[in-house]
Amino acid sequence: MTSATAFNLIEACREPGCPVCRLEQRSVQRYLENQFYENVNNPDFRDHLRRSLGFCKEHAWLAANAHLGDALGFALIYRDVIRNTMERLDK
Repeated sequence: MTSATAFNLIEACREPGCPVCRLEQRSVQRYLENQFYENVNNPDFRDHLRRSLGFCKEHAWLAANAHLGDALGFALIYRDVIRNTMERLDK
């Protein structure tokens, strides 16, 4: 029996470029989109992002430029990260 991963890889091979990179990119986009929809109000997720100062530059810009997730969710998360960072700098 063929797994879903194998099927997705076979499908990705039908498109130009690297199929593994394509699947990885789709996975990252799906993850980010879910975070901005599902975890905006999750205290543990928000605390982790505060401590890490948000997503890395590459993934933050990917989320913004690709309009991943909900704009309100993105704004809420980064407002929280920026406020927390400013408070830390003030101390």
